Amino acid sequence: MELKRLQKQILLCEKANKSLQKVFVEQDIFSELEKDWVIQRFEYTVEISWKTLKKVLEYNQLNFSPAPKEIIRESYKLDYIDSLDLWDEFLDIRNQMSHVYSDFYSKDNFDFIKLNAWKITETIEILKKKFI
Repeated sequence: MELKRLQKQILLCEKANKSLQKVFVEQDIFSELEKDWVIQRFEYTVEISWKTLKKVLEYNQLNFSPAPKEIIRESYKLDYIDSLDLWDEFLDIRNQMSHVYSDFYSKDNFDFIKLNAWKITETIEILKKKFI
């Protein structure tokens, strides 16, 4: 993979993340529909984030398993992310909400996303410093 393509991928990831983060800056109270939107945006942002990390590993010509959790572990080892447990939880929530929608999970997951989604921004900033 060439550097220009990697940079475009990082900026695409940043754009998705900004869309997610913007909603938390602009409001405090969310309707059920807005919560659903935030969860879907979170799912998309986590998806594009781990795929961006995969491209970073490919750019560095590293051998790794293509499984998202393995990509997260390798990224942690290389200091692209600083909380392995949190990113594992991001992936778990993404998978859970993508496959089994439940109001019970939705409330807990929304609260978790609201408290922790800013860590995605932190990872993107690390990638931008190294590659852009």
